[in-house]
Amino acid sequence: MDPISGFDSAAVAIAPRPRRSRRSMPRRKGPRGKAEIDRERRELWEQTSKEVDEIVAQFHAQLPRQKATSVGCVYARYSTRHQDSVADQIRTILIRALELGIFVPRENIHFDLAIRGFKRDRQGLNEIRDILRQKRAGGLLLFATNRLFRKTYLTLQFVDQAHKGWGVRCIFVKSGIDTDDAKRWEAHLAVHAMMDQFVVGMNVDQVRAAHEGLLEKRLVFGTLSYGYVGIPIDGCFTSRNRPRCSIGIDPETATIVRQVFKWYVEHSMPIGEIIRRLNDDPNIPLPPRCTSGGWTRSAVRGILSNSRYRGLWRYGVTEAVFLPDADYVQQRVRAQPLREIQFKELRILTDGIWYAAQIRISTDKGQRGRKPTNGATETYSKLLNGVLWCQEHDRPLQVGGPAGNSFVCPNCRGIVASKRPLFSYLNRTLATELTCAKLAEIITADEALINEVISACRDEIATIQEPDPKRLAKLRDQQTQLARSMDFTRRHVGITAEEQDESAKALAGYRNDWNRVTHEITAEVAARACPAGVPTDQQIRDLLRRFSEILRSAPASRNITDMAEARQIIELMTGGRIRLFQQGERSAQRGWLQGRFDAPLVAFPVAQSNFKCSAFFGEDFAGRLVSEALAGTFVQ
Repeated sequence: MDPISGFDSAAVAIAPRPRRSRRSMPRRKGPRGKAEIDRERRELWEQTSKEVDEIVAQFHAQLPRQKATSVGCVYARYSTRHQDSVADQIRTILIRALELGIFVPRENIHFDLAIRGFKRDRQGLNEIRDILRQKRAGGLLLFATNRLFRKTYLTLQFVDQAHKGWGVRCIFVKSGIDTDDAKRWEAHLAVHAMMDQFVVGMNVDQVRAAHEGLLEKRLVFGTLSYGYVGIPIDGCFTSRNRPRCSIGIDPETATIVRQVFKWYVEHSMPIGEIIRRLNDDPNIPLPPRCTSGGWTRSAVRGILSNSRYRGLWRYGVTEAVFLPDADYVQQRVRAQPLREIQFKELRILTDGIWYAAQIRISTDKGQRGRKPTNGATETYSKLLNGVLWCQEHDRPLQVGGPAGNSFVCPNCRGIVASKRPLFSYLNRTLATELTCAKLAEIITADEALINEVISACRDEIATIQEPDPKRLAKLRDQQTQLARSMDFTRRHVGITAEEQDESAKALAGYRNDWNRVTHEITAEVAARACPAGVPTDQQIRDLLRRFSEILRSAPASRNITDMAEARQIIELMTGGRIRLFQQGERSAQRGWLQGRFDAPLVAFPVAQSNFKCSAFFGEDFAGRLVSEALAGTFVQ
């Protein structure tokens, strides 16, 4: 299958502990589930606690409680799951405690595993706080200042509270800081804490530079996106003695990526149905970092918005920002990624299909709503959701009325009954049946339609063969202007929260427009290079007959594929908007609503057919084929 166009489917004589593996059992291939992660954490905690028990017992034999001069507590920590240094830290701390004559009970030793130093809310640290508040220890011993906090102000604040507020002696063994040294401890602590924070920043920059270098060489340095695989390089190993791998396309998962885009773009399938289809096949591999045991909405949306599938690899798109009040790190989008590289050999999708997905993502509001109050388990058809509009208020109707079986205009509901532009409720089932029946009738009613479609195809072919250079230049000018607007907005996000929210909304709008224009440019370029053909009369008749059958069966159908195809036909025939007008009296059972829409009949079958590059053009192609529209109506 073509990788681009294919879619289907010391002080004490204690021997150092031996080095060990973090895991007691081999890790399975693929993403780990929550149960497996919890089990690994529990096993690691139990094994670490057992090691600490052995170390403490050895030191208690050297210094019993009755020979000690004071009682202390110990805290240790390491940052990531690839480290394992708590036992070593505690051993070093207890050696110093033995020298100072400080007895440390086992219940006064607490630690945190794989928790970064920016967090204030940690289980081990909270237990140490409780011990100090309750005066159960007169001293706190730590390995170094960076084991407490990574932020200077947090380290100074904690030690100041513990020493001056609770009267606790604080000792940092490796940093050489002791609060009993009244003249110098504050200055030494401030210097060490500041150096710790700077070292972290320097290390981050070094890691980023290394990652950018690996990206340029097409080498794996982190979790690969779904659809890609690491290919081991003979004789090359990482710092953790693992095989160095180059980035390549995984034939199995790349096929799934293409199928997801096909469902979403070509079949207009909702994300919920895509999730169900992916989870229904146990042979489909799960996405990376999956802990739920199945496909989720965030995983599918992540695939649909991943630019790597069109060959554009970005590094440093987001940055980690610590929020002190919330005590967690938030990922925020940078104004510009740290690195962008185009790898044509790693392309899985064409630009056309990828940008088409971005356009739909920006306009797709998903499936929303509450459960029916009447206890009904049968869902209503959603074929007309977002298509029916109130002409007076220029907004789409929403589901409302008794048991949610009607379409209503929220603005009209806020006006006195005698003055409402739309007084009558629109029954959802009846509106769907009448609309589909009327559209099916229009499709097959006019014999002259076939000749008009063929004529339109010929005109479009002539346009492609003799393209208008001004259109492509105009689209590229729009793209450049939108890029400038996005860059300006990123550099002027504002100061207040309100200004930043407005900038975020404006940036999202610019990005959606940029995706749309880029999609049109891609379609224009591809169309000029694609040979076009004129359908025969029989092909047009067969196509229109099939459309009519789809519309007639759509109201009663619950098949997602059939409904998605019917929805595409409705949007193309009506332009995605049916305007509603009140008819009859503004009283119960004496009025009804009339719907009016423009029907670009000539454009509609051409845009849906497979006789030419229709997949690129969609509604834009349909809109450019005709200059006049026919009118259609339905009544309730």
